[in-house]
Amino acid sequence: MKEVLNHMKHLEVTFDRLFSLLFTDEEFDMICQVKEDAASLFSWRSAWIKTSDLAKEGVTTENMALIHLLWFQRAGRIVIEDIDPFSGAVCLHLSFQDIEMERKQIRNCKS
Repeated sequence: MKEVLNHMKHLEVTFDRLFSLLFTDEEFDMICQVKEDAASLFSWRSAWIKTSDLAKEGVTTENMALIHLLWFQRAGRIVIEDIDPFSGAVCLHLSFQDIEMERKQIRNCKS
């Protein structure tokens, strides 16, 4: 159980760092205030991010961050658009389409 909790903490750190690289604090707060469209607003920006910037000293490594990105892509939470192996950067954006689709289905059912 301890290993699972440790792994979840590492994923959380990588995802938090990803958010901080994609959005400023002001943009993040603004998006969070618009709860109805937050899922679609999070997906609007693509950015090149160095995997080394996702690592946090003493918690995660660059290799762990890369594995986390692949896991997030598999889980449908990010889309990796391009990779630059020379600089160690990936172009990506967040993806919450399933959340947005579920909300639309709920709205349609209520109508």
